[in-house]
Amino acid sequence: MKIFRNLYLVTGMVSIFFSSLAFAETASKEILFRTYPNHRFKCEYSLNRNKNHYIGSFVVKSKGKIVWGQDWVMEKRDFENLVQYEFSRQQNMSFWVKNIFTANYGVKSFVKTLHETEIDNDFLEEASQYYKIPAEKLKEEILSAKESLIITYRAAWAEDQMSLVFVNSIGKFICFKRGIE
Repeated sequence: MKIFRNLYLVTGMVSIFFSSLAFAETASKEILFRTYPNHRFKCEYSLNRNKNHYIGSFVVKSKGKIVWGQDWVMEKRDFENLVQYEFSRQQNMSFWVKNIFTANYGVKSFVKTLHETEIDNDFLEEASQYYKIPAEKLKEEILSAKESLIITYRAAWAEDQMSLVFVNSIGKFICFKRGIE
């Protein structure tokens, strides 16, 4: 059984604890999705440094509403390793956040057709329970789409890659896979 303590499928707001913090560094980017012309997505990545760790947040909004949100805690050494993988040298938090939408280990968005082997059924079950939609129906919609908008990003450590897909029927992103690619 997977633990989803810091994975928010979209509750209408991001965690009150994390969202009440004043983030030291924030980056945002707007992405367009040609299959659904009525959707413009604004991605916001925030990182706040505390004594021995970082608090991260990734939020995707469309039409002013949150369609995905996740908060996480990243240990200082995990952040340093992630930046080291990316840039082959240490950089500060400000540099990382500034480059989050262009970095290899940063936030990526692209369009592709998903195949059944790419989808982790445990994550579909979690979304199914949250949105009260049968997992098979979610899977069918995802697999039948000619094009799907995918967003990937790293959360708590370098290997913690979140893979999201936009599901048109619910108007939200769901996580379809988590972990190293």
